[in-house]
Amino acid sequence: MTQFNSLEEGLTDLMERMEVDMPQFNDKVDAVFYNRSYACERLINMARESTTEHTVWINMVGNPFETTNNGNNFDNILWFLSYEQLAEHFDVPMSWVHAIRLKVKTDPMRRTWEAVGLNMTHEGYITDNCYAAFLDGVTAGLIPPADNIEELRHPDMVALTKGYIESFKEFMAEMDMNSNAEDILKGYDFTLA
Repeated sequence: MTQFNSLEEGLTDLMERMEVDMPQFNDKVDAVFYNRSYACERLINMARESTTEHTVWINMVGNPFETTNNGNNFDNILWFLSYEQLAEHFDVPMSWVHAIRLKVKTDPMRRTWEAVGLNMTHEGYITDNCYAAFLDGVTAGLIPPADNIEELRHPDMVALTKGYIESFKEFMAEMDMNSNAEDILKGYDFTLA
């Protein structure tokens, strides 16, 4: 992988590469998206065909416009699978892909994404997307570390992160677990008392 002088330089390079080499959905993304879309279509058709005889399928449909929209919705699971695919394709951490605003294109002839922008800050603070990309970029050797990056995070995001750790520590205490919470959350040491 290439070494960049900053996160912004690395993400800008990634966006430029996406403009010329954006892949189509791989089999996983394609299967999840289209299987759900087709299932939604079949459910609506079954509801339409049986609605004068019983209410089973129409009750599952509920609002047909919402059901159709949900069937074509690119949800968090699909975005996660997309980030995995694109990170592997471009040889970058998943968080780098997540830091770029992507638009999904679900045309059956060309199922792909388009990089549409990069928001590194919000309300004067680094976004948590970019903070995660920074941490992963340093770990991967793509960018150099910075001393004050934590200070650039929004205080609410810092508080949320600390709150998650404290909640997990409370859970560990209730379960009589004698391990470091941060290590367990990262998948390392795990021992029961």
